[in-house]
Amino acid sequence: MISVIVPVYNSEKYLNECIASICNQSYKDFEIIIVNDCSSDASGSIIEQLVLIHPNIVSITLSKNSGLSAARNAGFDAAKGEYVCYVDSDDILERNYMESLYKQAKKYDADLVIGDYREVDDDLNVWTDENRTGYWYSEERPYWE
Repeated sequence: MISVIVPVYNSEKYLNECIASICNQSYKDFEIIIVNDCSSDASGSIIEQLVLIHPNIVSITLSKNSGLSAARNAGFDAAKGEYVCYVDSDDILERNYMESLYKQAKKYDADLVIGDYREVDDDLNVWTDENRTGYWYSEERPYWE
């Protein structure tokens, strides 16, 4: 199983689409851990609704605003998966994202796998297109394909 950790702080604008892109993955063996870092917008309400709709979502609410690292650590502490995947609350995943990374991790017995990403603005203009397909790391053999 993959534990997908999504730290959230005032992400009401993007959160539903982010979680939908995770739920619609071709790889299906995952849990989603949403960590609310004391959002002051409607993110908390959105998270409550998502938990009701999706049985594989776990929600954690921090007692005070602690920042991205603390939110990720709280999610990591709750994770039950063999692998952990960090997704920012404004990210939208391609449908085969987790499946591709999982296959690379298994194929190369990797400790770390990094995939492609695109940075897109609110008008859907792509302004960065990083190609990192096939990068993995294990103690025995770091590799860039």
